[in-house]
Amino acid sequence: MYAPDTKFPVYKQEEWHGDSWEGLDYGRDYDFSRSFFEQWGELRDQVSHWGVAISNCENSDFCNYCSDEKNCYLDIAAEANEDCYFNLFVKTSTNCVDCTFVYDSELCYECIQCYNSYACRNSMYLGNCTDCAFCFDLKGCKNCVLSVNLRNKEYCILNEQHTKEEYEKKLAELNLHSYASLKNVEQIWKKIRIEKGVYRDMYNINSENCSGNNIKNSKNCTDCFNATSCEDCTLLFDVLNAKDCHDMNYSLYDPEASYEIISTVGTKYCAFLMSGPYNSNCFYGQQLKSCKNCFGCHGLKNKEYCILNKQYT
Repeated sequence: MYAPDTKFPVYKQEEWHGDSWEGLDYGRDYDFSRSFFEQWGELRDQVSHWGVAISNCENSDFCNYCSDEKNCYLDIAAEANEDCYFNLFVKTSTNCVDCTFVYDSELCYECIQCYNSYACRNSMYLGNCTDCAFCFDLKGCKNCVLSVNLRNKEYCILNEQHTKEEYEKKLAELNLHSYASLKNVEQIWKKIRIEKGVYRDMYNINSENCSGNNIKNSKNCTDCFNATSCEDCTLLFDVLNAKDCHDMNYSLYDPEASYEIISTVGTKYCAFLMSGPYNSNCFYGQQLKSCKNCFGCHGLKNKEYCILNKQYT
């Protein structure tokens, strides 16, 4: 993710996480006569950076900001997926392609904001749906096409109920296997979604005292977006299971009591941190891994009580 002419060395994942180099070798004394940020910037420009930010991934070398991925390619900011490709912010899903904010789903294609769905395509805001295509805001539906705002329906096309036989006949006439037919159906879908769709002011589900959008199973969250199972938080974007966190972007695995954080997992009691898994009580850090009580550090692994990459008692 860095340009070839960047100032600092860039390592492949296996080398960065290996034992061939040591972040403490770049440690320096703190100079109280100079700005902290100037010293931190100098440290950052010398310490090795990882080329992509992946953690605990298998056969997923071309993903970025991902954890626990297996057999995935060009996933970005994704978690615990398997056999997934070209996705953004997709979590715990299998065999999904070209999706954004899809959770706990399988065999989905070009879907946005879908939960617990199977074999759906070209759809938005689905929950617990199966075999739906070109649909918007469906819950508990099966075998629906070109439909909006339905609940617990099956065999519907353009929001009209059909028998199974009628549905299969009309579906065959739509010929979704043809690219030309797909483009025509897509234009119909865009039109009915805008003209016939009923839109909520906020897509907040099972949440209490929350403001923002796309919030699920959360409580007391203000100005949060794409947040799930969060409590007592403000200004979140793509965050899961957070508690008492503020100004946080793309952070997962139970972050707690943290501020101004971006692209982390398992963060506890940290502030001004970017990239890295499982850190606690760290401030002004980047690309730290399993560190505690560190300040102004970069590229440390399993370290504690460090300032500007220098070890202290």
